[in-house]
Amino acid sequence: MLNSRYIAGEGAAVIRPNGVVVVATGISDEAAAVLWQRTLRTMVSDAIIAILDHFGHTDIAFANVAVVGRQIEVAVRGDARIELQDSDGEIVTIASASGELERRRLDGAMRVTAMLAGETARLGEGWQVESGLVGAAQVTSIVSMPPEPPLETATDGELDLEALDATVLAESIRAARQGVDRSPADDFQDVGGVDLGQDEGAEAAADGSSGDVRSVVLATGLVVPLDRPVLMGRAPIASRAIGDALPRLVTFDSPQRDISRTHVQVWQAGEHIFVTDLDSTNGVYVTVPDQEPTRIQAAVPMPVTVGTVIEIGEGANFVIR
Repeated sequence: MLNSRYIAGEGAAVIRPNGVVVVATGISDEAAAVLWQRTLRTMVSDAIIAILDHFGHTDIAFANVAVVGRQIEVAVRGDARIELQDSDGEIVTIASASGELERRRLDGAMRVTAMLAGETARLGEGWQVESGLVGAAQVTSIVSMPPEPPLETATDGELDLEALDATVLAESIRAARQGVDRSPADDFQDVGGVDLGQDEGAEAAADGSSGDVRSVVLATGLVVPLDRPVLMGRAPIASRAIGDALPRLVTFDSPQRDISRTHVQVWQAGEHIFVTDLDSTNGVYVTVPDQEPTRIQAAVPMPVTVGTVIEIGEGANFVIR
């Protein structure tokens, strides 16, 4: 498995425990979103190339690392490259002299850095992310292979996305709301089988009598706890976070690019919850229970209560629970 850190940049990186891919500047938001959505089961280069080719990115540079059994598959195209350290401490650089695909399978890799052109491996720097779609120029991963399981217990089960720690992907609900005249809060009455009515704990938090960790609930039904700051946007970058805590990253589909890359931050401090517009292009609108929607001032934390709905564009809404 891979334990990864990334350096923020203009490329797009998909990071998972079973693989990493860093794609050069120029990849479309749609292609980046599909890379994230369709690589849960495997991160091997054949899957990466198929997705990039589908969106017309047949020549775009990328560097890819995938865990395959107890080996590491690495692949590079264009002027991207990979630097790895083997079990003997030797540093190996993998690049394509012609720009065509270069692919290898290796044993014994201890550390792997996938990077775009002009980058130098910056070990120990950047943001640690277990799983996510981020804006990045390089990703360094420490490789740790688990002990071989007994034959009778080995399985081929896929990763559980809900169990991954850092990131969830929110699909756009724009299509579901198209042509429907309704309040943003209507999307959260009962979505995905999740009852969003206030229970006793939520009511206590609303009046400040409880310090329970709250959550944001997306219109798709995904629940993101506020045990640390949450950054949301088209391709959020963790370095935009306010404060020192490693944030969770939530990526929204934004075909019209109305949602900024790192659009909004939500976090909890004790019994209080705050929302901050991170200088987004189209703003952040909050609907406090029993009040009209209000656009909040950029870069100024706004306190909100349980039941508040936040809208950031293209039907991307979430509620404080």
